[in-house]
Amino acid sequence: MTTEMKTLKDTVNALEALTTQVLSSLYSPAQAEVMISSAKINYTEEAVEARRKQEEARAYNEALRNAVTDFKDKMKAAYWDIALLSNDKRTAFASESWDELKESYSLRKNSQQPALDFTEPTVEQLMARRSELIASLERINLTQAHDEIEFCEGHLKNKSMLTHDQRGVRERQLESAKSTITRHADIEKELDSVQELLKEAL
Repeated sequence: MTTEMKTLKDTVNALEALTTQVLSSLYSPAQAEVMISSAKINYTEEAVEARRKQEEARAYNEALRNAVTDFKDKMKAAYWDIALLSNDKRTAFASESWDELKESYSLRKNSQQPALDFTEPTVEQLMARRSELIASLERINLTQAHDEIEFCEGHLKNKSMLTHDQRGVRERQLESAKSTITRHADIEKELDSVQELLKEAL
């Protein structure tokens, strides 16, 4: 036996003796012996490694469940975006979404994508969606948005007229008006697609 091994063995024996003494004072010598024997079984290198692997598996399975739930929620929330896509683009959208979730949850590259639970919209659903989109367009005042852009851009060109705070307000108003126009265009585009689907369905 080398000097290092002898020193290690002596240290282990001393620690076991001290631990036994402490446990005996807290419980009983018999209970202390049982606890020491149990610890020797539970804390072997193999046992520790097995518990580590179990914990890794538990954490991975939880991450996988969360990723699947997020995937289904995203597909549900994006129903109309998906409905207006071709089959190939729909498949690509689902695949890209799953790839993003795999990276976010640190899943294995070969983690299987959940099935895309999608049903083509019925005529009634398309008609209801068309009504929603038309109502959304009617609530947007494009004239006001364009006037707001012209007004803000005019003020922002003359920096001497505005304080720092006033400039910040005008910039936010300008961005809001531009977003309104973009949203109007997006809704019109979706409405056109819904109209096309309705023509095909009727």
